[in-house]
Amino acid sequence: SRTFAITAVSSQTITVTTNAPASAPYNGSFAVAATASSGLPVAITATGVCSVSSGGSGTAVVLMSSGTGTCSVQYNQAGNSSYSAALQVTQSITASKINQAPLVVNAVSSLTYNTSGTLSVTGGSSGGAVTYQLESGPCTLVANQITA
Repeated sequence: SRTFAITAVSSQTITVTTNAPASAPYNGSFAVAATASSGLPVAITATGVCSVSSGGSGTAVVLMSSGTGTCSVQYNQAGNSSYSAALQVTQSITASKINQAPLVVNAVSSLTYNTSGTLSVTGGSSGGAVTYQLESGPCTLVANQITA
């Protein structure tokens, strides 16, 4: 006769205790947290346009690395000799662009014939280039130099 050892393995579930938001802005971060019914630690990972910037076991801070696309946060618990692996829980977050700070155009107040002035801009937050365009009038515009 043969003797068999039977080891009972219990199931477990993951509960997200701090949910990810539906959307998050570029360079923004958010906290997430989860527990397993077994009491074992939950591994938290992120893919897509985000990454885990700190934590990753039970709690994590997720950083958005783009203003477009989708971030996916995954919660996993692999189990052990007493518990089977839990079903993965996934949350999707839509990346959103952040609003730029207002630009202030420092225009030349007045010019007399055959004189020129310099246009400049302050403010903004993207660091991108500013292009000037002359809409109408008897002036000329080259780069940021306006001549009457």
